[in-house]
Amino acid sequence: MFTKLRLRLSVLTNLLFFSLFFEYIQNIYFLAPKMTKQDNKKKKTTVFPVSRLKKIMQANENVGKISASVPVVASRAVELFLKEFVENCVEEMKSKQGKRITNDHLHTVIKNNPKFKFMENMEAFKNV
Repeated sequence: MFTKLRLRLSVLTNLLFFSLFFEYIQNIYFLAPKMTKQDNKKKKTTVFPVSRLKKIMQANENVGKISASVPVVASRAVELFLKEFVENCVEEMKSKQGKRITNDHLHTVIKNNPKFKFMENMEAFKNV
């Protein structure tokens, strides 16, 4: 008799739980603000094209298969790196009361900041 009672109680609690759970999900779904086309545009996560970054990565012979998340993370890393580099160049430009970022500003930032020292030997910056 007790097993039948326990079974009925467990069935009732499961039904109650699931009914409350589905009610909760419906409230979230129906009360949540609907996304517009503008909201979809805001969801763009990367600035640089992921497919192009993947092609650049796979151009290296030493690189094998690439997970789908790697180019996305690399895109974000490139974005953050360039943001910091440009911010430092803008600070250098403002300190010299300039209106445009010039090659001198780039060279100064590269020489003075240890994060950007690796760019000193790049061909693009040697002849500038």
